[in-house]
Amino acid sequence: FFTSIDDVREDTLLVREASKPFPEQMEGESRPFCYLAGQGKVFYMSSKPDDAAVVADPKKTPMKQVTYLYDTKENTFTELKPKHTPPLGGVQDVEYVESQKCAFAVIGNQQWVYSFEKNDWAQMPLTVDAGGRMSFQSPYSQLVWVEKYGVFVNLSAGTWLLRPDFARIPGNAISPVGGN
Repeated sequence: FFTSIDDVREDTLLVREASKPFPEQMEGESRPFCYLAGQGKVFYMSSKPDDAAVVADPKKTPMKQVTYLYDTKENTFTELKPKHTPPLGGVQDVEYVESQKCAFAVIGNQQWVYSFEKNDWAQMPLTVDAGGRMSFQSPYSQLVWVEKYGVFVNLSAGTWLLRPDFARIPGNAISPVGGN
C-alpha cells in the first residue's frame, strides 16, 4: 500500500509506503479519498465487517462504511468513528471544502457531508434550479470544488454548477461557516 501526494500549494511530492495497519480497500472501483491541503492529511473512506448487522445471505459478510484520516507526517491511519455514516457503496468522489471544515462525498448519486468539527456525516439534499435531473458520473465522478467561488463544477451529461447550501443539512450536522 503506497501513497503518492502532489501538494501544489507546497510544491512537494510525497511517495511513501504506508505503515501497517492500514484499511482495506472497498470492493469495486471508486475514488474514496481527498487530500486536506495545508494539513498534511488524507481523508479516506473504505468499508469493514459490521458485526452488528444482519444480512439475508449468511454467506456474505455484512459490511459498513468507515472513515479514516491518514497523517502523512506520522505515516498512520486513524479511524474517525463518526456518530452516523453514509450507506455502503462505491464512493464516486470526495472533495475537501476547507472553508466549511468538511468533506463532501458522492455515494450512489447521493450527496453526503462530513463535519470535521462534529465528527459526523449527514446527507445533503439536492435541488436543481429550473427542473431537470442532475447526476454524477460513476464509478468516478468529475467533480471539482472551486473554493474562490464556493461552487462545485460537475461534468456529467453537461456542465453543472453546484452551489451547496450547507445550512440546509438536516439536524445541524455541520456548523456552516459564512454564507454560501
